[in-house]
Amino acid sequence: MCMTIKAGTPKPSDIVPQTSIAYDELGNIRIDLTRLNIPFTVPPIPHWPVTPGTKSMLPTFGAGHNNLFLEPVDEINHSILVDWLAYQTNKGYRDIIVYQIPGQNPIVHRVVKCTSDQLGRYFKCKGDNILYSDPDRIRDEHIKYISAGIIF
Repeated sequence: MCMTIKAGTPKPSDIVPQTSIAYDELGNIRIDLTRLNIPFTVPPIPHWPVTPGTKSMLPTFGAGHNNLFLEPVDEINHSILVDWLAYQTNKGYRDIIVYQIPGQNPIVHRVVKCTSDQLGRYFKCKGDNILYSDPDRIRDEHIKYISAGIIF
């Protein structure tokens, strides 16, 4: 599993320890999701869809790559994820998430800021290949998955 980061882009946090990634005897990647650096109470559901034709996250990933997305299994673990994400963001790490505003398509972008307003906490995101942040304020409930890596 490789992760390339555009020069000047702060790195994402280490979600999957290197010791949890191995190849089996057939050359398949095996990832132990019970030892993640996110303190889930139950291991998340992994997804690795092929990225559709998009350029917003180049050069980190583009069409045809597979992201390893982790989906919390319940509301408690979703809260654990977004609290961890806020903490990591405030430490300067820039993780990639999938978020969805009601009535819009899901978006895969990097978290660049965590702050709050009168309605509570929100995140700001942007594509690595885009100059400006996304206009939306991404609330906890909009966050669907976190990217734990990119499989090339």
